[in-house]
Amino acid sequence: MSSSSIAKSVGTVCLVSLSGYCTVLTGGKLLKTGNLRARLESMGYLTSLDIKKNQFLKWKRVFLRHRDEVSKIINLQGNSSDNMGAYMLKRWCYQSLNAEYTQGKDITEIKKYCLMSNRDKIMEEDNVEFVSHEELFPNYREFLETEGITNVEDLNIWCSTALDRNFSWKNTQEFKNIRDLCTSVHSN
Repeated sequence: MSSSSIAKSVGTVCLVSLSGYCTVLTGGKLLKTGNLRARLESMGYLTSLDIKKNQFLKWKRVFLRHRDEVSKIINLQGNSSDNMGAYMLKRWCYQSLNAEYTQGKDITEIKKYCLMSNRDKIMEEDNVEFVSHEELFPNYREFLETEGITNVEDLNIWCSTALDRNFSWKNTQEFKNIRDLCTSVHSN
């Protein structure tokens, strides 16, 4: 073994996070390697592959909402069922999330179709249901007005948009607000 190959092997260090994301320090340069799932998890996101309750309903909901766009991505035949579309979307997400992450890769579609939404995260909890905003609006009127929400229709629009945004551990206060303003918790 030459002295230069010894120096190369000694000069490379890989720091692995719990999610498997690896930061490589080599020759003074910082390179990030690992799969896309690990990269997104290191940014605070959860993937839809992590859903425990009614996971298939998530895939079907996303497929139905974005049928035309998703059908092109997953190469779905025109006569395929909605269930087949949901299955193919899950398979595409699994493959995409487990592909190696490369700097600068466009991950817009993966973030749009493969990450857990605030709605999905809430549905993982027990005793939580989505309720009529007429019931909740009076309880939070003062807070809502500071957010520019002055009536129940505005709250419906806000909740619909907020529930569909990607969940992130880095936005815990936003998630708490969404949970409080858009759902009701029942104790057993």
